[in-house]
Amino acid sequence: MASANNNSILFMFGRFQPFTLGHMALLNNMLEEASSREERKAYLFVSHKRSKLSRSKLGELETAIAEKDMSEIKELMKSRGSIMEYPLSASQRVELVLTLLGKIYGKKIEANSSGETIITLDSVFDLERRTGLKRLKNRKSVELHVIDSSKVHGSAGYKSHSWLKAKYGEAKKVQMVTGDNRTKKKPGEKELYLPQRIIDNGFVSVPRNETNSTDDDHYTKLSGSKIRSWSVMLTQSGNEEYITKIINAYYSLLTEKEVLDLIVKPINESIFNKPSKTMSTPRTSKTKG
Repeated sequence: MASANNNSILFMFGRFQPFTLGHMALLNNMLEEASSREERKAYLFVSHKRSKLSRSKLGELETAIAEKDMSEIKELMKSRGSIMEYPLSASQRVELVLTLLGKIYGKKIEANSSGETIITLDSVFDLERRTGLKRLKNRKSVELHVIDSSKVHGSAGYKSHSWLKAKYGEAKKVQMVTGDNRTKKKPGEKELYLPQRIIDNGFVSVPRNETNSTDDDHYTKLSGSKIRSWSVMLTQSGNEEYITKIINAYYSLLTEKEVLDLIVKPINESIFNKPSKTMSTPRTSKTKG
């Protein structure tokens, strides 16, 4: 990394509906990058949930569930501006992020009421081995700030860049860490997906590969829409194979109860606007956590 960027603050943001181990790969990369900077500060912004969301396609979703059409369910989960795309609140997503980090680093991490939770980390989760930690290459700790944008005014989405510039001033450079799918032009596009102010300020592009493994549980194959699809099929159809799929998707970092409480129930209760009944308690006590 060029010396001019040595004092930069790194950040990433997302909807994380829900946060997956694919997102963890990007977080790992940000922590590695931050460990080589003078400031060694990294920010993870969890964007707030849209206030007005459509329920117009719920009938189609219920039909697809009854027909066990997973392909259609996954497509419906990507419906723009729909409750199916944005079921979880920012606080629910932050709780999942902090629970995962707590399991990975072996300590309880609770969200700060201010909306900004600070954690000092000297290692990253070993995604390839699916267990354990790897020391940061620079062997220097990073101060990770997890931001609940529903509680921290002016920090949601691309505003997070301006929020950091206001916090640290012009003396510090602020750089976004993002997958290269955001930094490559698509056919017919005139410009990059990123706003010009972020492009001008420089960003850290991370290769995103979703096809490099035949293993469906591999972190490169995971997506929020897939987790949401499994969650509604589990609760609405009662097919218990989907709880196993979700547990495996998180490499058994979460117990069955945690998967139900942090992911499955909130997604279903938000989408269908009623309390979840199916799979209200764990089937066994054998799940690792």
